[in-house]
Amino acid sequence: MTTFDLHDALLPQNPEALAIQALGGLYSLHLTAYGVVEGVVFILTNLCPIWLALCALGYGLMSVGMRSHAFTAASLVHSVAIIAMPFQAHWQLMDTGLVIAYTLFFFSVIPWDMQASETDNPC
Repeated sequence: MTTFDLHDALLPQNPEALAIQALGGLYSLHLTAYGVVEGVVFILTNLCPIWLALCALGYGLMSVGMRSHAFTAASLVHSVAIIAMPFQAHWQLMDTGLVIAYTLFFFSVIPWDMQASETDNPC
């Protein structure tokens, strides 16, 4: 799989899907900033699960687009971390940071497993 194939696999085929993804990222950024600046208690108390859910959703979409087991595992790890959040109320920020940091470290060290579909091979 070449870099161009990876680029085509990651980007949506229609511009509407790309716009929805970009707006979702902007919405989450503004939601976080609004919660911190305005001191909205509901957002601040649920900030870690919001971040983990956005990461899990992004890794899940990447796993479908790239047909990768590594991204599926990362999505599941983030989802399990969300489920474990109520049991570690005082350590939510540290746990969220560790899950995100270790996932990024994992992706920097381990090669990704991408599976080409049958239509990618012209022979």
